[in-house]
Amino acid sequence: MIVFRKLLVTLLLQRGAFDASATEGVTATLVWYGAAVIPISVNYLLGFVFYGLKKPWPLAAISLVGLLLTVILDPILAGLAGASGIALATFIIALVMCGGSISLLSGIFRSRISQ
Repeated sequence: MIVFRKLLVTLLLQRGAFDASATEGVTATLVWYGAAVIPISVNYLLGFVFYGLKKPWPLAAISLVGLLLTVILDPILAGLAGASGIALATFIIALVMCGGSISLLSGIFRSRISQ
């Protein structure tokens, strides 16, 4: 999707009022949303690990952090880069949440191993 973004957007959307400059804006946004797919997917799968361990509260805390970061980063980055800024914020938040999930899970597993 990231590799063929310009071709896809051109073929699917570019006509009429949707000109080459609009295509450039959409492809720039698509880069960040495409990059965010991986950490979002990993975090989604890690959620099942938390539920499997019967520990939903760390996942709730991570989700709250993600929500707060969304409220903070979206307006700032949207003001700086428009729609691409929102996509970049999504990518950053997904990385933070994924890192937090991995960090909390490693702590849970370390405590279980040491018992």
